[in-house]
Amino acid sequence: MLCTVNAEILTIGDEICRGEITNTNSSWLATKLWELDITTTWMTSCRDEPLDMRSAFTRASKRADLVICTGGLGPTVDDRTCDVLSELCNKEIIVHEPSFTQMKEKYESRGRKLTPKSERQVRALESATTYLNPAGAAPGFSLSLNKALVICLPGPPSELKAIFNTYLLDEIQELKRSKGEKNGILKKCTYRVFGLAESEIATKLDHLQMPQGVTLHYQVKFPEILIKILSNQESQTLAETSFKEAEKSVLDEIGDHVHGLNENNLPKTLSKVLLEKSMTLSIGESCTGGLIGSLMTESPGASKIFLGSMVTYANQEKMRQLDVSEKTLIEHGAVSRHCVEEMVEGCVKKTGSDAAIAVSGVAGPGGGTAEKPVGLVWLAAMVKGKGLVTHKISWPGSRDRIRLLAAYSAMSLLLSLIKE
Repeated sequence: MLCTVNAEILTIGDEICRGEITNTNSSWLATKLWELDITTTWMTSCRDEPLDMRSAFTRASKRADLVICTGGLGPTVDDRTCDVLSELCNKEIIVHEPSFTQMKEKYESRGRKLTPKSERQVRALESATTYLNPAGAAPGFSLSLNKALVICLPGPPSELKAIFNTYLLDEIQELKRSKGEKNGILKKCTYRVFGLAESEIATKLDHLQMPQGVTLHYQVKFPEILIKILSNQESQTLAETSFKEAEKSVLDEIGDHVHGLNENNLPKTLSKVLLEKSMTLSIGESCTGGLIGSLMTESPGASKIFLGSMVTYANQEKMRQLDVSEKTLIEHGAVSRHCVEEMVEGCVKKTGSDAAIAVSGVAGPGGGTAEKPVGLVWLAAMVKGKGLVTHKISWPGSRDRIRLLAAYSAMSLLLSLIKE
């Protein structure tokens, strides 16, 4: 169904506006709404000042059908969401008794006593729909204001997520039905690309003529570029045919650089390929310091493919753990094709793995030279029966970005070798 609901996310808190905390609530809520086929049209943050809050609530409730607000439901005097909405909606503030009882039981079970301020944390508004907090004290609640359904949730992410997942999916679906959805089909997918810059992708794709109702969108999620195909169509048949046409056009241009679909990033894709081929992996890491091993073990089932990672930061450890020769290190240095070749061979020799990766480079910010500047990284990949390949990258930047780029480049190199 094509959704006609537009949403606004409002986050309240001085600490957000001062940049003291990262506003992860908005991105999480926008993702959940997108999964419900609702586009977040606006995101707003404001201080704990009543005038600012009144202005934000009024503006949001006049232009959006759904407003989700987080923050301002705590026990302190600067938690003013209930107070501001009480005035705007002309509703009395009440103590939500189920929340108060739950809070009291939790305190008593921990040997603590409620304070005079405790009741302030379990307030809601009369006649509002109120949601018991499964992960904390402050309840959430929803009510109508101007043209919008306004849903207020606590600021702590664990509490916000618990209330949303427990109660609000049905509430939002009911809002969609009440607004009247147009007959039609919404299809979407995300291709994950590594090895091309956003400008290069745009050069390859911007000339494409997408079928009517199909649009392309780009997102940089370093070191990947996400290409999103979104289609709004009137029928299932049209949705399928137009979507396949769009996908084919995109893949014909950049298919060699696509390594994942939707949530399957490069480490997950490599893990999936190794599992399908019943291959084992070992890794020799220097400048990445175990990062590749960490990425490869994020997915369940990693124990079936991953034998181990040898973090050989010092030259003596490269010699001891991976049998890199002292002569190689003296003549060519640790950041060299010769070194990573011996590292990757040492991985296979020591572990008996079917495939291996090795990385050595200058991650910075110091340690670079004219011959080997910061950002220079040598990579090697080896697959039994297919031989060994090496690759050099040079990417000046921050230490974290160099390390992450090196990790992804090494995984991409191995994936390409496996698929040859």
